[in-house]
Amino acid sequence: MPIGILRREAVSSVEYDLLHTFNAVKYASTLTNAEDISKEETELVLIAEWFHDTGLTVTYSGHEEKSVDIASSFLESQLADYKIKIVADCILATKRGVEPRNTLHYIMHDADYYHLFQPDYFQLVENLRLEVNEVQKKSFTIKEWHEENAKFLEQHAFYTNHCQSRWKEYKEILIMKNSRLMNESIH
Repeated sequence: MPIGILRREAVSSVEYDLLHTFNAVKYASTLTNAEDISKEETELVLIAEWFHDTGLTVTYSGHEEKSVDIASSFLESQLADYKIKIVADCILATKRGVEPRNTLHYIMHDADYYHLFQPDYFQLVENLRLEVNEVQKKSFTIKEWHEENAKFLEQHAFYTNHCQSRWKEYKEILIMKNSRLMNESIH
């Protein structure tokens, strides 16, 4: 399975967080139950979730397309072509800026952003800042990163009914806390 793929050298020297994949799969499983999709659709979403970041072993920017290539190659002898196409579409639904088009995509999107619901959200965000600084050769100060995070949180949308009903208010709390941290980083 993709675990071996993910254990390969990632493009970032900040070690790729396998925990993200495990948790995204776990949360996708929760969402497939909450959204009441079929057993076959559940299987395809979970397969897609396992593969959604494997492209990071090849490239940082555009890794979703590489993840599709890796998944398709791995799955070609194990799944029918139409199922591989569904897995590929689900992986591409995790790309930032892509608008999910159906329930499977909604689940993929919301599971990929499970970290919004974690108590250590701001530590995860700081780790991402360090990764972006290193891999993309950008240099965000803490204040600039909080400004980027504010934009992200304002633009982010939940798509599954489960997340909309459970996490919308919590996201508002994150927005307020981020604003406070941004103001504190000025002083």
